[in-house]
Amino acid sequence: MRGKRVGRFQYFLTATLLVIFISPNHVLYALPFLELFPAYICPESKPECSREDHCRDPLAFPVDWESSRSVNNLVQQLGLECAEPYQIGMLGSSFFIGMTLFVVLITRLGDLLGRKRPAIVCQILSIPILMGIMVSRSLYLTSALLFLFGAVTPGREHVVFTYIGELVPLRNRTLTGSILLFADATTIGVVALYFLYVSKNWLYFQYFSLALNVAAIFCLLKVPESPKYLHSIGRFQEAREALARIAVINGAAGYSSDFKFVEEVHRETEETKVDGSLRRLVADKGHLRNLLAFAGLWVVGTFNTYLIYFQIKYMKGDFFVNIIVSCASDIVAYLLAGALIERLGIRLSYIVSFVWCLAGALMYMFLRSDHPHFIPVFLMVANFGNSWSVNVDWSSNCMLFPVIFASSTNGICNLLARISNIFAP
Repeated sequence: MRGKRVGRFQYFLTATLLVIFISPNHVLYALPFLELFPAYICPESKPECSREDHCRDPLAFPVDWESSRSVNNLVQQLGLECAEPYQIGMLGSSFFIGMTLFVVLITRLGDLLGRKRPAIVCQILSIPILMGIMVSRSLYLTSALLFLFGAVTPGREHVVFTYIGELVPLRNRTLTGSILLFADATTIGVVALYFLYVSKNWLYFQYFSLALNVAAIFCLLKVPESPKYLHSIGRFQEAREALARIAVINGAAGYSSDFKFVEEVHRETEETKVDGSLRRLVADKGHLRNLLAFAGLWVVGTFNTYLIYFQIKYMKGDFFVNIIVSCASDIVAYLLAGALIERLGIRLSYIVSFVWCLAGALMYMFLRSDHPHFIPVFLMVANFGNSWSVNVDWSSNCMLFPVIFASSTNGICNLLARISNIFAP
């Protein structure tokens, strides 16, 4: 199976998982917009007015519906115009709490039951959750639904990322992962452009998201279980069947599954037993050292990411310009990092990414007051470095740990990262 024929399955797989990765994410990445308070018409006696002024006297400080900041979002849908800040933050925190509580369980199922079943089940469950968020008129119901959405996200995000890393050739693994992260990062920029130029009503965009979510389920049903995973746990016949399905998609005529893996013959003679328990992972000092260091680096990257996107609406400068510039730096970082990670190595890639991030952070800390018009540039530099480190996080998991632990280690790292994310909003 060489040449162009091999590419058929890769193209189908990449397209399928692109749909999976971007379909439900619109709610999450739309949160900065969905929690955005509108602009207000200020009287001449007070040229600068705030939400507090509007809440105190709505007639004197009406909403300026001509402003790009004034959109029909969750603030309008849930009646949060005068809500306490903690109530707004509860929406974002609910998602991360749900993910934190379930990320290890769901990703562990990816190692125990296979990659495909947790991904499909979580993808199916996300549909009624998304529909509920769209029709809810209660802050507490919406927060509960976002909690559930966070609970199913590890299946359709973390397990899926591990899944694709095992289905593509080793030489294309980092590039394919970068393409997924590129699509993931593009979502927030598309949302910004939607509110700017298409419609101020967030629901129309969610209809599109819901349609993609349904399409992702049908696509995922066509993708076989990971042969690498099946091979690692000793289910060799199923691994051969999965390879045969890939061969059919590739159009490889005359493919024969009448063979035995070297490990299969070895296990037949030695009667070795596969041990995929977490106890074995922790007992290995090398794996444990990598896991602790890797989890710490993952915490830094994900906390920075969500802190930026949840706080960006409070930064000086044009909100939409800041969002689009930040998104553009994400996109460039994911693509560039994907091309350089294997050349630079994991350690040097982290060093380069954090130097960039630190430079942008220092510029923002010390120069934002005197040069507010350069805030998008500061954001771009900081976000570029941070997004680079996030790409290293996702791409390195399959390189650092055995296949039989890859989904679980992803979940453990994300458990610690999501705990920090709860405090970002």
